Amino acid sequence: MIATNQTLRRIQELDEQIKALTKIIERGEYVAAGLDISLTVGKREDVNHDLRLELCWYLEKIVPAMLESLQQSRKQALSSLRAEFNEVSMFLEAQR
Repeated sequence: MIATNQTLRRIQELDEQIKALTKIIERGEYVAAGLDISLTVGKREDVNHDLRLELCWYLEKIVPAMLESLQQSRKQALSSLRAEFNEVSMFLEAQR
């Protein structure tokens, strides 16, 4: 259940990020903005390389790509949640 709870929290976090980024795109607020990105390679708790980027060019390409990435991450998390649910359901069914 811990994995399921983490997956649910991740989906909720992604939903909030998608909503905020969609609003920014719709308003065009990012056109004259700067973007800070932290790129981490490895596990979050065991960072072996961390790169912080400050971008101000090509945001009209980067920001929509970020939204698409978040949407794909949500699909993957939802797929994982469904798989976890099916596994738990099969287990409970076997316990009858």
